[in-house]
Parts: sequence; structure tokens; C-alpha cells
Amino acid sequence: MIALRPGSHTHNLITILSVTGEFPVRSLPLLGNPRVVRLQVHKLESAQSYRTEDGEKVFRGKLLQLSGKGAGKTVRFFRPGVEILPHLYDGAYEYYMNAYDGHRFSGEAIRIDRHHRVAEAVAMMMRAGIEFRPYLLPSLQKAERQRIVAEGCTFYLARSLKNASAVTEEINKTMFSRIVGAAFFHNEVYAVYNTRNALMKWVGRSEYKVLLDLTELSRMNALIENVNSAILFGKDYDIAIRSIAVMEKKEQLHFRFNSVYSHIHFIPLDEFGIRFLKLMTLPDWKSRLREVMFGVDCSSGYLPVDCDAYLNDTYMFSHLDGDLTRLVNIMDPIEAEPWRYEVFCFPEQLSLVRSVLSKEVRIKLISMDDVEQALLEGDDAYE
Repeated sequence: MIALRPGSHTHNLITILSVTGEFPVRSLPLLGNPRVVRLQVHKLESAQSYRTEDGEKVFRGKLLQLSGKGAGKTVRFFRPGVEILPHLYDGAYEYYMNAYDGHRFSGEAIRIDRHHRVAEAVAMMMRAGIEFRPYLLPSLQKAERQRIVAEGCTFYLARSLKNASAVTEEINKTMFSRIVGAAFFHNEVYAVYNTRNALMKWVGRSEYKVLLDLTELSRMNALIENVNSAILFGKDYDIAIRSIAVMEKKEQLHFRFNSVYSHIHFIPLDEFGIRFLKLMTLPDWKSRLREVMFGVDCSSGYLPVDCDAYLNDTYMFSHLDGDLTRLVNIMDPIEAEPWRYEVFCFPEQLSLVRSVLSKEVRIKLISMDDVEQALLEGDDAYE
């Protein structure tokens, strides 16, 4: 008999499917140890008995089924398995049946890929401890300005963003957007995208309309006036390198993602990315990163170039925030005087940083362990 304990692989997978409808088989490692998770999924494809933590028997039968093949292979509920949802969360069954047309799924590759993009983003949020379940979150609205979004960190799916627009015309603004949701982290809002393992063809005009709609939703529901940042999930840093190459093509302004968002924080879809996402959930995380790295008195007022500190005639620049836009913006100044720069990054980001900056630039590596220790314990690990 399988116990449905919060935090277990089975409980996590059921929770994600209750929101996203399906999950890509190739991304199961996002949920934990790849071998353990795959074995558990295989087990849930056969008839099992399920009970809650307090011992109540809630379901007997086959819970999951696998469909498709190759990159499109997907995990879904076996139809009777959906009946387990009312025993876990109030409103989950109703949400699922409404969102997925009574458990009917399209076989179109483009729709499956869309669901998979959302599912991977949800998995990252779940692993980072961010609330994402629509049936447990207050609904967004555009009727009046008030604080509806819960304090702390929450993730609203693109479906919720679209439903918040009462006028059909406004819903159509976001129909063809690549956005998978919006993250409300304390006093910051991030549009969330997932490019997976292929470079997206961003259409800036469409995404700018999304930004305007998201800004309005933020004002009406979180009392946050401006939205200028995005989270970009991708398979690895090779995708980040290719994304920067697109940003540099000035003749294709309408395809440049950084023409819409002033800050684009790249996060790989792996365990390092989960730890990075957790850093972003800390209040004033960017200011705290700068303080940990350089102290509060390192900057000497106005500086002619964008940097985080100026010491010993050297401009110090931190890429620990993963901001692709900012990295692109300093490329030209660094090319002019590379010996005057020192760039800090995580070892996982080294291939990206080294690919876009001059070989003469000094790069210093900082481990995630040290950053976590400094931020979470309040100690300066880099003195």
C-alpha cells in the first residue's frame, strides 16, 4: 500500500498532474533521483492501493499511464486515477476536469510541448518551495486595486493570467505568447518562460502586449507598479549562449527578448537551477548578493559603467544573478578595457560568461554552497 505523504515522489507527481495535466517523461529527473522516480512511475502504472497519512484508504487501481514516444512521451492520469484528487485537495478535481476538458487531451505535438513547458516550470517552482496550485491560490482580477496575491512567493500559471481578463479582447492578447506563468516574489514580479532545449523565436511585439497585461494585473492584485523582469528556464547554459546570440542581432529588434524585459534571469532545468530559484525567493535577494560579495561601502557613487563595485581601479561585475540582459550590456565596455574588469559567477555559469566576454577578463568563481551559507546564515563568506 502506498502512503500519500506530502513530499513523497507519488504525492508530488499527483500534485503536479492535478495542475498541468501531463508531465514529460524525459524531465522526470526534475522531481528527484532519476532512477527512483522512474521506478516509482513504473510502479504507479499497475494497480496499487493508496492511503492518506492517517491511514484512510482512498483509492485502489492504476493511477498513471504513459502516452506517446520520444521527446513527446508523457505521463498522465489513468482516467479512474483522477478520482484520487478530492482526497488530497479541495477543488483539485474540479479544477483538473475543467482545465483539461474532462480528461481529454489533444495528440498534437504543439499542444503537448506547451503542456510540457508549463509542467517543467511548475516542477521547478515546487522543488523551490513556491506555491503554484491554482485551486489554493486567490484568483486574480481587474475590478479594483487591492492586495490579493498572498505574501511570500507564488506562481500563477498563464491560464490564470488569461482568465483574469474579463474581456475576450484582452484574453486574445496573450493567446500566442510563450509565457508559462508569472512569479510573485515578495515585492517583485517576473514573467516566466521556458525555452526547454530549443531556442525560441521570440516575437517582441506579442510579448510586449503580455508585459502590459501582466503589469496591469500586478497593479490590481499585488500593488506593484512596474514589471520589467523575466525568468527564462532552459535545458542548460548552451541555450543561454544561443539566446544571447539572438539578443545581439540588432537588425532583428522585434525578435530580441531583451527589447521587452530589462532583466532576464536564466535558470537551467536541473538541481543547480532549483537552488538558484530558491535564492530568488529571498527578500531583496539581489541587494543581499551584492552585500555578500562586495560589502555595503564598496561602490563609490557614480560610475561611468554598469558594475557592482569599484576597487583598486577595477570594475567588479557579478553575474551571480544570472541576468542575461545585463551581461549583454557590459560586453562593449569590457571589450574596450578588459583588464579593468573582474567578473564573478558560479562555476555552472562559466561556459556562458567565458563565451561572451574577452579572454583578458578575470573571472572569479563562487560556489553555490558559499553563497547559500552567507545568505542564509548572514555571514560574509568572501572576506
